[in-house]
Amino acid sequence: MAPKMITQAFYVSVSTFFDNNVVDFEILEQSRRNNALANLTGFLFRTKSHYFQILEGHAPDLKNVMNTIRNDSRHYQIQEWEMQQAEERVFSQWSMGYGKTPQEDMIAAAFLHTAPKPIGEVIHNLKSMAHQRFSVSDDPL
Repeated sequence: MAPKMITQAFYVSVSTFFDNNVVDFEILEQSRRNNALANLTGFLFRTKSHYFQILEGHAPDLKNVMNTIRNDSRHYQIQEWEMQQAEERVFSQWSMGYGKTPQEDMIAAAFLHTAPKPIGEVIHNLKSMAHQRFSVSDDPL
């Protein structure tokens, strides 16, 4: 029997609020609560003006959460990458990790010039970034 694959999603959006706003902590609390119920994991990178988020889980649960995210008024101009299948989770230790990151680092991780990089490359880049810069013990909540 083949192992059950995990689906990974990634998007970039513009925040309605600048960083250091209480809204980020509300998003983080809500995400952790909802992700635990849906067995999703992931990481939310925050720049001064943008969110870069990776989510992982089983496709139906992930699609439901992505529909909710698309309709969330706390951000706009959502750019989604095509979802991909993976054999294992990259962010398994975080129901929703969170880290503030310079905009230029995020752009370099996700884009080549102005074109989006393939999702597999983006996830690899952001996995390295998250594991080098943040730990579960750095949690802001």
